[in-house]
Amino acid sequence: MANIGIEEYRNFIENANSIIIRFDPQGNFTYLNNFAQHFFGFTEKELIGKSLIGTIVPSTDFSGKDLEAMINDLLTNPQKYINNENENITKDGRHVWISWTNKPLLGTSGQLEEILSIGNDISQLKRIEVELKKAEELVESTGRIGTIICEANWQVRSFNSAAKKYFCSGEQEPDCHDLVALFFKDYTPSLPIEKIRDLSIPHLTFDLVRPESATNKALYLQVNREIIRTQRAVVSIILSIQDVTEQRQEELLKQDFLSHISHKLRTPVTVIMESARMLKAGTLGPLSEKQQPLINALEEEALRLFGLISNLLNFVTINSENISPKKESLKLSVCIPELIKPLFSVVKSKQVNFQFTCPDQELTLTFNNTHFNLIISNLIDNAIKFNDKTEIVINCTVAQENGRVIITIADNGPGIPIEEQEKIFTQFYQPEKYFTGNVEGNGLGLSLVKKIVNLNKGKISVQSTIGQGASFTLSFPAG
Repeated sequence: MANIGIEEYRNFIENANSIIIRFDPQGNFTYLNNFAQHFFGFTEKELIGKSLIGTIVPSTDFSGKDLEAMINDLLTNPQKYINNENENITKDGRHVWISWTNKPLLGTSGQLEEILSIGNDISQLKRIEVELKKAEELVESTGRIGTIICEANWQVRSFNSAAKKYFCSGEQEPDCHDLVALFFKDYTPSLPIEKIRDLSIPHLTFDLVRPESATNKALYLQVNREIIRTQRAVVSIILSIQDVTEQRQEELLKQDFLSHISHKLRTPVTVIMESARMLKAGTLGPLSEKQQPLINALEEEALRLFGLISNLLNFVTINSENISPKKESLKLSVCIPELIKPLFSVVKSKQVNFQFTCPDQELTLTFNNTHFNLIISNLIDNAIKFNDKTEIVINCTVAQENGRVIITIADNGPGIPIEEQEKIFTQFYQPEKYFTGNVEGNGLGLSLVKKIVNLNKGKISVQSTIGQGASFTLSFPAG
C-alpha cells in the first residue's frame, strides 16, 4: 500500500467528522481542526494560544466537579486520561458532553511537547442516562409515595398502589373520570378548586385534609402537581402524594401551644401596663424622683413584652388561617407614613430620620390592611431596635415596575452577615444572637413577613453589607 502523503493526511485531519485539537503543556491551544471550530463556534484565530479553561472547558461542571483541577492533572499525568468524558461549553454558552481520547506527544528527549485530543459529542447519550436515572428513582419511590398520571382533562390514566389506598376502600377501583372531583369527595383541599384546575400554573403544592370521623382517623396528604406540556398543549398531569399527617399534627400542636401561652400571658401583661400608666400619671399620688425612672422602665419593658406576645399571636393566626383574608385598596403614599408613626414614638434614646419616597401619589396595592401593617411594621421595627447608630436613618421607597409594586426599606444599621441572610426568614432564628449580641425579639417577625408575602404572590429579598446597613425589597403584583 502506498504511503499517504503529508497533504492528504492534513486534509484527512481537517475534514474529519470528529473534534481534533492539540494543546501545549500549559494547556494552551496549538491546533484545532475545522470540525472543532464549527462545533464550538470559535475560529482558529480566537483560540490559538488561549487556555482550554474558560474557552471550551468551564471551571466547574453542573455537578460542581472542578474541571480546572482535572485539566491541570491531565497536563501533569496525561497517561491517566487516555480516555475520559467531561462537560464542555460552546462559544454561545451551550453545555455539551464530549468523550475524549488523549495521546501525549513527546519530543526527542522524551519531554511532553503537546497533547493530541480527539473528541466525539455524547450529549444525547448523557441526557438519556439522566432520564433513565430519574425513571429509576421514580420507580423506586412509588412504593412510598402515591403517583397519579392524568390526561389534560383530569381523567386518570394510571394510579399506583400507594395512591389507590388514599382514594378507594378495599378492592374498589377509584372513579377515574375527574380526579379533582375525587379530591373534593372525601377531602378538603387547602386551595380553591379553580386554582387546582388552572393548568397555566406549571408547579403547585397543596394539602388534602380528611377530618377525623367515627370510621377514619384524620389524614393529611401533601400533593405536588406537575404539568408536562409541549409548545402547543398540555400532555399530562403528574401528581405525587405523600402522607404528612404526623408532621401537620405536630404543627397544629405547636400552634395550639403558642396560642394558649400567648393568651395566658397577654392578660397579666396588660394589667402591668395599665398599672404602670396609672402610677406614672399620678392617679394614686405623686411619684418621687427615685420612683419615676423605675416606673418608666416598668412601662417600657411591659410594652416591649406586649409587642412580643402580639407578634406570637399574629404568627399563630397567620399560620392557621384557612380562608383568604379580606383585602382592600391601600393608597401607599398615605398608609405607610401613618402606620409607622407609632413605632417612632417609643424610641426615646435615639433620633430617627425616616425618609419616604413615593413618586406616584396615587399608587395603590390590593392587600389585607392588617397583614400589610404587620409586614411594614416588622421591617421598620427591626431597622430601629437592632440599629447601633445614634442617629437611625431609614429610607423607604415605593415604585411600580413591570406590573409589580416594589417597596424597599433600607437602614444604616450594623448589617447582616452574608452567611446569615438566607436563614433570617426561618422561624425563631435570630442572627443578632450570634452577630451583635442584641437579642430583643422572639425570632418570628421575619418569618411572619415571609409567610404573608408568599400568601400574596409576593417576593422578599435582602441585600446587606456589614457596617453599612441592610435593604429589604418587597415585590407584589400591582393593583
